Amino acid sequence: MQSLKITPPEGFEIDKEKSSFEEIVFKPILLKFPTSIKEIERRFYISGFGKVEDHTGTTGTSRFMTDNHVSTKERAEKLLKFIQLLELRDAWWKVLNWKPDWTDGNLTKHCIQIVKNKIDRVAYGHTNIILAFPNIKICDDFLDTFKDLIEECKEFL
Repeated sequence: MQSLKITPPEGFEIDKEKSSFEEIVFKPILLKFPTSIKEIERRFYISGFGKVEDHTGTTGTSRFMTDNHVSTKERAEKLLKFIQLLELRDAWWKVLNWKPDWTDGNLTKHCIQIVKNKIDRVAYGHTNIILAFPNIKICDDFLDTFKDLIEECKEFL
C-alpha cells in the first residue's frame, strides 16, 4: 500500500469541500483575531490581598471574568511585580520632586530599558521610557536596587 502526504503551502489549508481524490484544492487560512477582551479566556487575577488567584470552577471554566483577569498565572505574577516596580519608581520620583517632561527634548532623562532582552541604561530627551530618572546616579541606584525585579518583569518594559 502506498500513501501520498499532501502538505499545503504556508498560509493555506486543504479545502475539503472542494477537493476530491483526483484534485486537491487549497484555500487561504482565515485568521480570526479577537476584537474584544471578552473574547479571550482569562482565568487569573491579583486579589485584594496581593495574591495571584485562579478563578476556574470545578467544571474547568472560569466562574466569572472581569477586565482585571489575565490568561496565565505567569502573566499575573509578572504584572504584580510590574505594578510594584511602577509604585517604587513613583515613590523615587516623589522623593526627588521630579517627573519626566517628554515634551522637552532638550532635557536628558536617564532611562532603564530592555534591548535585545537585556537590561540597558540609556539617555533620552524625547523618547518615553517607563523607568526614567533625572540623572545617571539616581538611574544607576534604582537599577542596582531593583535589578531582580526589573529582570522579572522586563517583558513589560
